[in-house]
Amino acid sequence: MIKQGLCFDLDGTLINSSQSGLKRILQLAKNRNLPVTTDVEQGIRNIWGASPLKLIQKFWPQENPRAFFTEWENLDMAEPHQTFPGTKEALEQLSKGFNMVIVTNRASRTTMSQLEHNGIAGFFELIITPEYNGYKKPEPQIMEPILARFKMLEISKNDIYLV
Repeated sequence: MIKQGLCFDLDGTLINSSQSGLKRILQLAKNRNLPVTTDVEQGIRNIWGASPLKLIQKFWPQENPRAFFTEWENLDMAEPHQTFPGTKEALEQLSKGFNMVIVTNRASRTTMSQLEHNGIAGFFELIITPEYNGYKKPEPQIMEPILARFKMLEISKNDIYLV
């Protein structure tokens, strides 16, 4: 029986989403006739990883952040990001010795879209998004369902690794 757990982040760890995500938000802004200057681009780079809604509000306060974000998510699902080279093969090998889960701040619908598109959803026995228990990273409570799952599998906290 496997007695170790691996807990993966998704963006920037398994899928290569940073550069294409940045390009997408800038393209959507241009499509919506919002100002996209070099200062805006640099400002977004400086806080990349912040809440998307806050990012939109900061740089385009006149914009409806929910509508913009929904359009961004729809594009993300229509054109999923690719995994880093060798990711699927690495997950195949790791799955032989670890129970694996995902913890991400991404929405459930886009998380599943990314995992399924890349053929890696089946490697994970639990996928935790903010919708799961209302928490986001780095709030420690987001880990509670993962710790409960691993405890049920008799995996000690010392045998859980975060990637």
